[in-house]
Amino acid sequence: MKLTPELITKYNISGPRYTSYPTAPNWSTTTSEKDYHTHLTTLKKNNAPLSLYIHIPFCEKQCYFCGCNVVIKKQKQSFGDTYLDYIEKECRLITTSLSQSHPVRQIHIGGGTPTYLSDTQLQRLNTILKHHFNCTTIDEYSIEIDPRLFTGERLPTLQKMGINRLSFGIQDFDKSVQDAINRHYDSDAFAQLLSQVRKHNFSSINADLIYGLPYQTPQKFQKTVETIIALKPDRLALYSFAYLPQLISHHRLIKETTLPSPDEKIQLYLNAQTAFENAGYQSIAMDHFALKTDDLAIAHTKGTMARNFMGYTTMATENYLGLGVSAIGYAHHAFFQNTKDLSIYYKELNSNTLPIQRGAILTKDDRIRQWVIFELMCKFKLDKAAFNQKFNTEFNTYFEKEQTHLNHCESEQLLQNGPVITISELGKLFIRNVCMGFDAYIKNKKETMFSKTV
Repeated sequence: MKLTPELITKYNISGPRYTSYPTAPNWSTTTSEKDYHTHLTTLKKNNAPLSLYIHIPFCEKQCYFCGCNVVIKKQKQSFGDTYLDYIEKECRLITTSLSQSHPVRQIHIGGGTPTYLSDTQLQRLNTILKHHFNCTTIDEYSIEIDPRLFTGERLPTLQKMGINRLSFGIQDFDKSVQDAINRHYDSDAFAQLLSQVRKHNFSSINADLIYGLPYQTPQKFQKTVETIIALKPDRLALYSFAYLPQLISHHRLIKETTLPSPDEKIQLYLNAQTAFENAGYQSIAMDHFALKTDDLAIAHTKGTMARNFMGYTTMATENYLGLGVSAIGYAHHAFFQNTKDLSIYYKELNSNTLPIQRGAILTKDDRIRQWVIFELMCKFKLDKAAFNQKFNTEFNTYFEKEQTHLNHCESEQLLQNGPVITISELGKLFIRNVCMGFDAYIKNKKETMFSKTV
């Protein structure tokens, strides 16, 4: 089936990105710190390896496109010092139930702007993590970097910490786009920074781009794409701009009339995808690309890639802990999210209470649907025999009601529905729509809670 404006309009509906299932709007505020300790204790018993996500919320300026939980503050040593004091308190409380010997395979420091912290503060954070967890078996240690506020002189500190993957937020090099999103950065400066990065022994370099931003056109965005390709990072993330002015106040600073239309937006993606693939990058599921020698491409080929709030990852650790304000963790079939309010985060920890705001303890049905959705999101296929073996039940019987959805998707040429459900090239563009058919909660949520799928 040909991609047409009519087809794009038909499928351009509000829907989740499925970094979790159940999705965050379905979580409950009744999920408590007591529940968290119970699930941590279960993790302690099986000693399964886990990942850590640390959220550093501080930014010096507000980027208008951002949907992350951030605190806007001019850089000051005391802000970082205080925050790390509370990260340490949180680690201490977690390990009362988990133990300090629990093995960690992956650490990701995100934000906000993680490099808002000074080198001394980053080293202190590293010391805190290694004191409270067994970090001798780490395979991937990554950090997000705002290149506007980072210099090459800081690279040895990251290397000394054991960080082996860097992720740079670029978004777009076009000045008119940068003016509209309040984020300015020069491509020549990034080229100079990357030349310094490559003198150090980092195993993977990632750059983030966003399509669907104000004033983007295929011609202008192609220049950004060509510039990035020439710089040859190991991985590329090409995220869709989730415009949610009804939920995110600073999105209202972006006029909807300046955004690309849905058919223009998908053309931005398709043009970039073609350019990346022609340059030797492999498409990785929904919105990532990697050189075929990169670990992410290898994991995708092997079918071992996973998906969580850190994005697509090579680490198939089922459990991960979120540290810091608003951070999300997953412990023994349950999601737990810290409060998004920094003052409440501090207050709760001062009371020796883990600052859990909400979460979701998964039912058996949740776990089954989670597996199905993540298989489709990560592999673009689902082996029904593997499902039958894993859950000791027949796929077609369990999802009898969903057969209508699958048949419709097949008639629309989004997939082939046989012993293995295989997503078509067209279906890959609308994979969120396909997954929505397996979401037991989706009918109960307002459209305004999710971004458009295109």
